[in-house]
Amino acid sequence: MTFQRVIRYFLSLYLLGFFLYQLTPIKVMPYINYAPASLFPKPLLEEHAFAYGVKTAFSSHTGSLKNLLEALEDKGFSLAFTDVSRKFGNKLYPMVEDHGCVVFKDSDTGFLRRLGNFLFETLPKTLVGAKGDSPLVFKEYPMEGRCFLLSHDRKVWITTFVGLEIPPYSSLLSAGKNLYLSRDRGRLKDLRKLLRRSVIVFRDIPLSIFSYSEKSFYLPGEETPNRFRLVVETSIKNPIVVVYRNGQPLYTFSQGRVNVEVKEKGLYAVKVLTYKFKVDIFYFGVRTLALSTPIGAL
Repeated sequence: MTFQRVIRYFLSLYLLGFFLYQLTPIKVMPYINYAPASLFPKPLLEEHAFAYGVKTAFSSHTGSLKNLLEALEDKGFSLAFTDVSRKFGNKLYPMVEDHGCVVFKDSDTGFLRRLGNFLFETLPKTLVGAKGDSPLVFKEYPMEGRCFLLSHDRKVWITTFVGLEIPPYSSLLSAGKNLYLSRDRGRLKDLRKLLRRSVIVFRDIPLSIFSYSEKSFYLPGEETPNRFRLVVETSIKNPIVVVYRNGQPLYTFSQGRVNVEVKEKGLYAVKVLTYKFKVDIFYFGVRTLALSTPIGAL
């Protein structure tokens, strides 16, 4: 076998792997709901992005606080919960364990999944100047729980005396963000409230999730006895919005602007996905982009 044939053989295998990776997973959605276009009020919100479960030299013997602070600033995080024993400024806080949330760990993603993501997602998109997705967008996430958190718990393997780290914190923080939406401007006070009201985003996307009644607005993690309407708004390409009640799918919409009436008691959470293309009821290349903590109807 000549060298040219070997190159063509491996290139063919790579292209096959690339297309299979980009077009999977495939979801079958036989029934899609439709939400008629309607006007709705919008609250004025302040958004705080935070990392959770970050490991530093305090527990893993590697990981510079200086590099972590720089990566938080570069990636747009307001703060991080880490293994530090006390608060450092307004950026680093000790871990809060008794939050009662379901935690999705970045470290649970296996080596083969990360290798495949590097070869068929990160590498080709970097070569054309685009940003690849985290391998976490390929996972299926259960929606049973009172709140959800993404844990940035992978470790820095090597820290050199010149400050170089492998992998760098900028890579570890690329898994996604926990977002806290607040109506209160100014400094964060109740850290447990922040953890229990998070919206996980695996890609930086325009996204609004809230509900409203005649009396007030309600955000993920809040509860109300008043009847309300749930609103999801995003401008991503090829959106899929799934509304869950008590962890079970209730509505599935193939539109980025949803306004539905909540009629029964329960916990109403939202999952936002996207896809490459569809053929009838088959959706190819489905990616999970966001998960919201439920809004409670009492």
